[in-house]
Amino acid sequence: MSYEQLAQHAAEIERTAIVKSMERRGFTQDSQGVWQAGSDVERARVAGELTVSRFQGVSDMFTPFLNMPDPARFDPLLTHLGETLKILSSGNTEADPVYRAGVAANDDLLGMNTVGKALQDWRGSAAAAFRQNFVEPFPAVTTNQFALVATLRGAVDAEQAMWSRRCGRPPGTASTTSPTRRRWRWTR
Repeated sequence: MSYEQLAQHAAEIERTAIVKSMERRGFTQDSQGVWQAGSDVERARVAGELTVSRFQGVSDMFTPFLNMPDPARFDPLLTHLGETLKILSSGNTEADPVYRAGVAANDDLLGMNTVGKALQDWRGSAAAAFRQNFVEPFPAVTTNQFALVATLRGAVDAEQAMWSRRCGRPPGTASTTSPTRRRWRWTR
């Protein structure tokens, strides 16, 4: 059963409960779905109404679960955040602060050092402002952005793991590539 089918299954459970209850008490349905009890039409009608009222709302009990996120829907976001970490990795940090896993340096970020060296002969207030406001703070800014994305990725991964546990999904039905997921103990 998928999340998209939950509402249909809930309605089917309610309908089946009504049918089985009526059949257990000896009633049958004709081709138009009208309940029969031999020649006693009124008894079948009243029993049908009472049975429907008894099970009415069973499908509504599933309503809180209709808005639960599918854990697999977090996978593209986790992949994108992992790729973003690779883009922001300056190589200054040995490991991602959340997973403690190494992330290779993005060589393109090292180009900022080249820019700084190329501008050494540049003089004046514009050059000083550029160095002070862009070149010098660049490593700290990218390190902070890296930490932010790593933290966000850890939070999304934890959210996915929580919904996987809540839905009783074993590992493998949603992404199992993240280190956090491997630390979870799965219970049924």
